[in-house]
Amino acid sequence: MFKNNSEKGVSIYLAIMVMTILLGIGFGISALLINQLKVLRGIGDSVFAFYAADGGIERVLQVDTCMQKTVEADRLTCIRAAIENPAFDDPNCKGDPITNAGLCRKQAINLFTRTLANGSSYNITIIDPGVGACPSGVTYCGQASGAFKDAVRKIQISR
Repeated sequence: MFKNNSEKGVSIYLAIMVMTILLGIGFGISALLINQLKVLRGIGDSVFAFYAADGGIERVLQVDTCMQKTVEADRLTCIRAAIENPAFDDPNCKGDPITNAGLCRKQAINLFTRTLANGSSYNITIIDPGVGACPSGVTYCGQASGAFKDAVRKIQISR
């Protein structure tokens, strides 16, 4: 009829230890889920960034088509001149028979950097053949970098 007082409070200690372990597991799982939700939100931003880059490439192709020349080297010179200088006027850069050089210049204005209506933006770089990732044997490469919030996507074409 003597009770052993040394085991008093052991069950409370064990219950607290089990609760602490379960709480730690719960916090770990919730941290993983929160990170996954951030990644999923970023996927939508990535799509906007990709389409902004695609819009930049389309803009380069639009000016390139407008400046079609028989001599490829002249075409690149005309594209660069029209993009870099809105006041550009060169009789050798006529454009195709349907349009004229004035229209080509209008399409080229603000080509390098542009912010779109949805808040995304693109930045365009014209790269010479054999430089960086632009292969030799092409007229030029156009690279567009699209950005939306924290997402950035790039597209490169060779012509």
